[in-house]
Amino acid sequence: MLESSLSNILAEKITQAADRVRGLRTNARLSDMDFALAGIFRVFSKSRSGREWLQCNLDFKICRSTFFDALGSGRRLEVIRNLTCRFTENLSETMRCEGIDFLSDIPKLENVEVIAVDGHEIEHPQHAAKDKKGRFTTMSMIYQMDLHTGLSLPFSRVGKDGLKAHEWPAFKRKLSGQIKARKSHSPLFYVLDRAYIDTAFWNGMRKKNVFMLTRYKENMKPMMKEPVPFDRNDPRNKGVSNCFLISFESGGTAYLVDYTDPETGTRHKFITTAAQLQPGEISWLYFCRWRIEKTFDTFENDLEESKAWATGNTAQFQQACFIAMAGNFLRYIEQMLGLHHDLSDDKVVRKYRKQLEKREAVAKKKGRSLSPFFNAGCRMAKLSLQYIRCFRTHFFGKSPPRVYLPEFAGALRSYL
Repeated sequence: MLESSLSNILAEKITQAADRVRGLRTNARLSDMDFALAGIFRVFSKSRSGREWLQCNLDFKICRSTFFDALGSGRRLEVIRNLTCRFTENLSETMRCEGIDFLSDIPKLENVEVIAVDGHEIEHPQHAAKDKKGRFTTMSMIYQMDLHTGLSLPFSRVGKDGLKAHEWPAFKRKLSGQIKARKSHSPLFYVLDRAYIDTAFWNGMRKKNVFMLTRYKENMKPMMKEPVPFDRNDPRNKGVSNCFLISFESGGTAYLVDYTDPETGTRHKFITTAAQLQPGEISWLYFCRWRIEKTFDTFENDLEESKAWATGNTAQFQQACFIAMAGNFLRYIEQMLGLHHDLSDDKVVRKYRKQLEKREAVAKKKGRSLSPFFNAGCRMAKLSLQYIRCFRTHFFGKSPPRVYLPEFAGALRSYL
């Protein structure tokens, strides 16, 4: 139940997360807790710059140097990074306990952590360094998303101001460190772009109960290709023509799934180190990876976070933490509105169903059909801008539930 103002609920969730974070300090000018809240408030605001936000916001009185010094602080970065993880874990735990699972159409993954990973680029900050050719470079950050709940976290900064870099080395370095330090041996399943393929690396990860799924590269040239039987009568395998066990000269084996989209006839090939799923489930799971792109669209276009706040990897990683917490809180409130107040985003659901009906009719005329997964499980829709506008209004207005719940009902019922 939502029983207080949205800003108070956020403060409560941040406080709960802070109880599990070491090293928080109370600074007379700007405590770590106030800094975390201020960063999230800035994301929710529509300010075009840090100076504009500092001048116009009514919730925090912070001088410019204090805020930007905090953004560049390595100590603050560790605190905010840990706080973001705890905050997101708490929201995720609540959502899972409430029965929310956007991968419920694949029951075998119920107790498996399934993570989509991708890079996201935004505009360079105002005073960024230039590359050797005198050009500005974009700010690139790798994010990860829990495909069960739709909640995201920044994973690693790629390169630095004035230096363009590839995502794979940054991801590989960070993941290797995380796996080495983790205490549990529970399975992890990464769904990735094919830029993250390294067969020898993922073969080593499989021994640590870490698996991957991505698209197959035609130049991979496996040494061995052995057919793997699967149930062709299972509707979940619709579109799967073949499944193979393949091996590589660099070491290790993987499964290759040859899939043709039953709606469009487009052929896809997927490669995975996981053996527990049906090949049709593997194919659908890869398409679920695109949900992270919906989140990036929310970050950049709806929350208008399309430009780095400050120079330096420390400041930019903290910005990514604030953006992720803001996006996760929006997703959490949307789900709580639906569960406890019967305020689902009906307009989005109706629009999606009409689109499916049209697509099904077009496919039927061509002798085709939709994937059975379209009508299974719980769909993770993109957060509507109308919902975000309503949220912003009542978040900064400090409205009580008796005021904002009826407003959300109107915003979620139909388009203006």
